[in-house]
Amino acid sequence: MRRRVQTRTNQDAATSPETLAAQYADGDNLRSRISIYDYLERVGESPDTLERWVLDHVAWRASMTAADVGCGPGPYLAELSVRAARVVALDLSPGMLRDASIRFAASRRPSVVVADAQRLPLPDRSVDVVLCAHMLYHVPDIDAAVAEFRRVLAPGGTLLVVLNGPDDKAEIRTLWRDAALSVSEAAFTPPHWGDRANLDNAPEMLGAHFPSVTVDRLRGVFRFPAAGPPLTWVESLRPGTEHLVADAGWTAVNARIRERIEEIVARDGEFRVSQQSGVIVAR
Repeated sequence: MRRRVQTRTNQDAATSPETLAAQYADGDNLRSRISIYDYLERVGESPDTLERWVLDHVAWRASMTAADVGCGPGPYLAELSVRAARVVALDLSPGMLRDASIRFAASRRPSVVVADAQRLPLPDRSVDVVLCAHMLYHVPDIDAAVAEFRRVLAPGGTLLVVLNGPDDKAEIRTLWRDAALSVSEAAFTPPHWGDRANLDNAPEMLGAHFPSVTVDRLRGVFRFPAAGPPLTWVESLRPGTEHLVADAGWTAVNARIRERIEEIVARDGEFRVSQQSGVIVAR
């Protein structure tokens, strides 16, 4: 009989300082996850870029100040810099801020600040637009962060929160969970940070502080011709979770995921994975 190895839960990994430090020391893991979007086919509306689509939810004026909270390596900063007079990029990771800064000439470089979203070093009512893209689920006290967003926004200001839907990439997660159950590391659960904040549950969180909250969604399908790209996404989630599953178990689970994807590609010609993302606009 196969021995079941009990491992520690990863349900708190989304806010664990150790996990976040390993995941976001620089932009490498995030870039690995983003790379799979080369295989994305939009369903319905197909924006030029996600960044422009998100920022187009604001009626910009040249005098505006914008704060990109949890800016990461800065995918939104170029667009923000041509829309706002002043841009402040904030992140808890100095490495991420270094990555963000080197993308700009000194004359166009945004102000970069190491900061916690729960305690923003910004004056009251000092910002016209707060952008929070794919990071709210990492904040230990989400309500405290939303209260900070409300505090720093000027009257009439706008909060843009970019998140995925709760079932985003569900097919990969299902294969991952089933693979874990088929090997000794049965207690390991695939990380799903979006359970803490997603397009379905976050509007209520924002509604506690903002009178107007709306959601705009995008849907798509990843069409993977081989196992490599989705496994790149899986591997990018490894750093910071090593304590949850031994190396041998991780290797075995990945091998099983690869085997199942290859079976699906052989049968269907591709591995199709659903994608759900969008922006919550709060005023």
